[in-house]
Amino acid sequence: LIREELGNAQEIFQDEIERVFRSKLGFELEEEIGSDLWRDLEPLIREVKTDWTLFWRRLTMVMKEYSSLDSTDYADMLDLLMGNDEVKAGSSPFYEALNEDYRSKFLEWIRMWR
Repeated sequence: LIREELGNAQEIFQDEIERVFRSKLGFELEEEIGSDLWRDLEPLIREVKTDWTLFWRRLTMVMKEYSSLDSTDYADMLDLLMGNDEVKAGSSPFYEALNEDYRSKFLEWIRMWR
């Protein structure tokens, strides 16, 4: 009985986490695509050692700057997301510069997100 309850609690917790991140990604709470995008994004931001608070702040800046869903300036969106510590210290959510492999992965993620 305890294992069953724990399983139910885990499922409820996972559902709520996905609802939160769907919202953070700019989707309605019921839009499953937001959960799919979150499942793709979450390992990336863990692997590259990311300041999560700053990442969400920078992603919001991308949403505001490129509010039209017709925009295909994905590389510019990525540049805005990445910030530039050489221009403004602390502007990048990434603790280390992204290598080309991760740049490509984030660029692909942005294409799917937009």
